Amino acid sequence: MKNKRKNILLHFTNIFAILFLCVCLIGISYTIVIFSNTPSLNIAPMETKAVSVVYDNQNQYVTHLQKESVSQVRYEELPDVFIDALLSEEDVRFFVHNGIDIPRLLSAVYKNVVSHSYAQGASTLTQQLIKNTMLNSNKTLKRKLEEMYLSYQIEKIYSKKEIIELYANYICFDGINPGANYASLKFFNKPISQVTLPEAALLVGMVNLPTYYNPFKNPIPATKRRNEVLDAMVENGAIASYQAETAKAFPLEKMLYYASDDQKTTYPFQAYLDIVYTQIKEYTNLDPYTTPMEIYTYMDPVLQAEIDLMQQNQSSYIHFDNDLQQFAAAIINNENGALIAAFGGRNYAGQRLFNRAYDMVRQPASTIKPILSYALAYEHLDWSDQHKVVDEPTLYPNTNQQVHNVDQNYMGELMIDEAIGYSRNTIAVQTLQEVVQHIGMNGVTDYLNQIQLLDTQPEDVSYAYALGAFHYGVSPTQLAAAYAMLANQGIYKTPLAVKKIVLLNEDKEIQFDIQNQRVLQEDSVYLLNSVMENVMKKNFWNINVIQPQDVHVCAKTGTSSFDRQLLEEYDYPSNSYKDRWLAGYSKNLTIAAWTGFDVTEKGKETYFVPSSNDANIVKQFFKRIMDIAGIPNQTYPKPNNIISIPIVKGSYPYLLPTNNVNSDSIVVAQFKREAMPTLYICEPAITKIVEFDYYVSDSKLTILIPNAISEENQYHKIFDYEKIYGDLELICEIKNEQNESYRIVLDQSINEIDLFSKGNYTMELYYQYKNGHNKGPSQIETFTIQKGSLF
Repeated sequence: MKNKRKNILLHFTNIFAILFLCVCLIGISYTIVIFSNTPSLNIAPMETKAVSVVYDNQNQYVTHLQKESVSQVRYEELPDVFIDALLSEEDVRFFVHNGIDIPRLLSAVYKNVVSHSYAQGASTLTQQLIKNTMLNSNKTLKRKLEEMYLSYQIEKIYSKKEIIELYANYICFDGINPGANYASLKFFNKPISQVTLPEAALLVGMVNLPTYYNPFKNPIPATKRRNEVLDAMVENGAIASYQAETAKAFPLEKMLYYASDDQKTTYPFQAYLDIVYTQIKEYTNLDPYTTPMEIYTYMDPVLQAEIDLMQQNQSSYIHFDNDLQQFAAAIINNENGALIAAFGGRNYAGQRLFNRAYDMVRQPASTIKPILSYALAYEHLDWSDQHKVVDEPTLYPNTNQQVHNVDQNYMGELMIDEAIGYSRNTIAVQTLQEVVQHIGMNGVTDYLNQIQLLDTQPEDVSYAYALGAFHYGVSPTQLAAAYAMLANQGIYKTPLAVKKIVLLNEDKEIQFDIQNQRVLQEDSVYLLNSVMENVMKKNFWNINVIQPQDVHVCAKTGTSSFDRQLLEEYDYPSNSYKDRWLAGYSKNLTIAAWTGFDVTEKGKETYFVPSSNDANIVKQFFKRIMDIAGIPNQTYPKPNNIISIPIVKGSYPYLLPTNNVNSDSIVVAQFKREAMPTLYICEPAITKIVEFDYYVSDSKLTILIPNAISEENQYHKIFDYEKIYGDLELICEIKNEQNESYRIVLDQSINEIDLFSKGNYTMELYYQYKNGHNKGPSQIETFTIQKGSLF
């Protein structure tokens, strides 16, 4: 028995050994194939100056992209603080490994396996040099093996000091131009040989994510990253703790050099070109400044030229009086979903700046209402375009926190176009709550993710999102793409600026495909668009000033306010606000425009007030662009699933009218066919109970009715059965012993009734519509008259 078990164990051991050997052989064979096909080591391409050519949406030449030339440096010119910072943060074992740090590699693999992630990297300086100069950045096993092989080869050719020199000259520390010397001149206006400890740490910290850690764009993350490098230097014994703390205390803004506009290299259409550059890097990991290519874009040169004039305050249509005021906008071609023009910011000078059209995120404020609460309502709640809502005191769900309208008032019953036009916050929150009851908050966050507006973890999304109070915010490009979904009948399209690139050294073409995804049904969007068109026709808050001649547009503004504490601290006017948005669309074009201030400063006019005209620049911009590029007389085709029928205005659930309904209480509404109402209006059951008191004196009956004259409803009402069946009246029927009856309408608090004969009486009180038949609950009393008025 023991021998049998031993044989079985030996059998499985042999099988496992054979399988393990096969896996090893396959791995070795694969590695040999990879190494044999790896490009030969050649540093020459690093020294060539790449030129890329850009074309517009008509394939016409726009410009070429070329890095600025800066003299290279030798190893001896690199200061110790720079080398120490670089090695402490990127490759502490640089001088002992042969291009591949095996212990670090194994440690990273172990940590990644344990954490189920790829957070730990193990690339040496040599590997980073190879990856950034000879290979692409794709995270594949093939590329990693090629990188390791070439790193091993280069270490046999160049000394360690020469590799550091190559690294310092060819790595793009600023994300655009190669070389630590270039980055030092750009950020500090000094050569790399003169940088201080905090400056060296800042440069080294930028290497992995140069755009995110750009100190001009993102000073807070850049400062944090600089301090992490300083901590690494302390940990590796390069500097003492007190040196690190002194360097950390040095303010970032005092380190940086802010070049004037005329000192910066700026191409025509620079704001758009920067987005093109960013998207190429995002989609391919290729750098058009180092990889020669032809770049075919969706840029509309007419619109972008107009925007360039506006950016430099040279436009005759748009003028900025406040030098601190900023502006950004994105323009989408609805037919293909492409980004065709961008306003990156005022005085946009230099390359790869903070592009407010693409990089900036702000709270979208009330511009979010149509594409969040109301779009989902038409998708899931089967609303009509003549839906009634109620502006009334409202709490955020599951809280005691009140939802406030900007005017601190409530307007009562409103039609949905009025709710959007007057931008009532209560209704937006109520609507989102009703949507959540149907699809859950997960359904809402899934939708936000589909239209690329989910700015945080799904579990952090709250009902405040209905008012545009996002966790971080959205960019003008993101908002424009989301609004373009409404113009495209519910299909979301990724807002690309690049059609394709052709790699000149490889004769290879890479297409950038705009992704189309249906997120809302066509009939849902058609109904919402009908409502948005009514908003324009009714000219709420003078929105109609943006209306170009014969171009049908829909739009929504949004305003972000300061919190009360900041208003008091900065002594700003109580009605001041910080941001103004306008997002809107025609059949062919969508525009999202923002204006505001980069920072809020005490003692400076970094705010808007309602009486100023500065914030209305978003409207002027919208109209100017639509005047240039909007196509007249285009409308949205009516889906076959949409039907129009008359309903009783303001009724919900929706009711069909009968012959006794006045025409002013009837409105023609559009519905999805499956949601068409089938119930006709009928006189409702009356549930109101009579509250009264009475007394008899001689021949007189006195009936006391508390609150007989009802106070006017403090809120406006659109639908009321009294409009159809007449006033709800309090009726008193009195019968004597001879079965003679009196019918009296009681409309006073004190009602005195003379009875002409003595005897026993019965009275019945109830409510009834003036033109109706149904009686409410009756209250019956009996009494005796001792002396009639005629006797």
